[in-house]
Amino acid sequence: CFLGTDGFHLRYGFTATDFYTARLNELAIGNADQRYVLMDSSKFMAASVVSYSREHTIDGVITDRVPAESLAQSLSELGTQLILCR
Repeated sequence: CFLGTDGFHLRYGFTATDFYTARLNELAIGNADQRYVLMDSSKFMAASVVSYSREHTIDGVITDRVPAESLAQSLSELGTQLILCR
C-alpha cells in the first residue's frame, strides 16, 4: 500500500490529523504485503494528532530529501528504506 502522512516522529511513528484517517491507514497497513509512505521532508520529526504505525513496519519512505543522519539511521534500524524522488 502507498499512504500519505501528516508527520513522522521517532517517538510516535507516522501520524494523521484525525482518528478516522489513522484507523483507515492502520487497516491498509495491516492487510498489505508491502507498505510505503509518501511524504515531503518537512514532515520529518513533526508529529500530528494520531499515530497509525507503531505496531507495523513501514517498508519504505518516499521523500524529497534525506533527513538528518540520526533520523535516517533510526529508520534504517526499524527496517524502513529511504527512497529519494528528485
